[in-house]
Amino acid sequence: MTTDIEPPKYPLVILQPCPTHVPDLTLLNRMVKRILSTDEEYSVTFSPLVCPVDKRYLFSLKPYYWEVHPGNWEPRDGQRNPCCDLPQGQNQLEKMATNVYILTLGVKHLENSISEACLDRIQHLLTVFFLDSENGMLPQVPYAQCVPGEESPKGTLHFIIAVRYLLIVSQIIQQASLSPPLDTSLRSWFSQHVVWMKNSDLGKAAATHCDGPLGNNVAMWYHAALFSHLSYLDVAASVTQSLSHFLQRILPLRPPVFFASELARTRPRHYTVFMLEPTFILADLTSPPGQSPDQRVLTYLDALLDFADTIKPGPIEGKVDNDQRFFAKLAWFRKRLSVWKGHASSLRLDDSLWEGGWN
Repeated sequence: MTTDIEPPKYPLVILQPCPTHVPDLTLLNRMVKRILSTDEEYSVTFSPLVCPVDKRYLFSLKPYYWEVHPGNWEPRDGQRNPCCDLPQGQNQLEKMATNVYILTLGVKHLENSISEACLDRIQHLLTVFFLDSENGMLPQVPYAQCVPGEESPKGTLHFIIAVRYLLIVSQIIQQASLSPPLDTSLRSWFSQHVVWMKNSDLGKAAATHCDGPLGNNVAMWYHAALFSHLSYLDVAASVTQSLSHFLQRILPLRPPVFFASELARTRPRHYTVFMLEPTFILADLTSPPGQSPDQRVLTYLDALLDFADTIKPGPIEGKVDNDQRFFAKLAWFRKRLSVWKGHASSLRLDDSLWEGGWN
């Protein structure tokens, strides 16, 4: 057993916003109580560097850019620059979404007294983050993933990477029994966000991004998020459109073609998992809630995982992408597939997959 690999810092190492299994209740209880013990709130405005146009826009910088000379920045794939983390809007979104996810599991699975406190905190966190007149995030995202050093901020098609945690919110709150006024207000917010994703220049660019035959993880995250938000607004339309997209745009691509863009990068294992995450989310959305995806979808996912087993680490991949961690992640996807096929009833994995377990 390798003991120097840190355990995941949160339970969503692999994003899966449609929980269908009962979590470890002891662990869940501990995590819920930790959240409830504080009065922490989240907002894109709670940042040392907010958007200069309007602080309520989510503002972020592309993380792989480095200043080589004053005012001269260059991209270095896979090498994250901590200076680019100064805008904290994306971090605030991820913390809010993760806490709402955990608390919603608390609503579903813990005793009534804790369940009620979870629901109260969920509604407060969502109100502050999305709807507060002073600090609520605007539904449009024109200033996410800006290139550092530009005179005026301008978002890029990679905005979807910065806001991908929104899909956790649009999925999990369907299970949270929100108050009708809050639910109505959030539906309005997500409706405006979907309109922007479909009609803005950045949204159109992300949807059709073509670094390879399919694009890359940008296009996959875009469609996973789009159909996730749509499932909150109109689940029947989401199922129809996501299945059509999967069968027409993804299924014809052989696995080496599907992963081509990610394999050409400096961390192919990391980006393989980053490609599989939205693919499995999208697959889950192709069928009505509680039903398994179409057999054609499942067969294709099997082929993707078989190919992923053969991928070797890239030149700068470190211990978090070594065999132990990488194959543990692939094992999680295989377990998800087994549940869909009816061969397994739980997503729980052996905690010995790496030191500290999944959680």
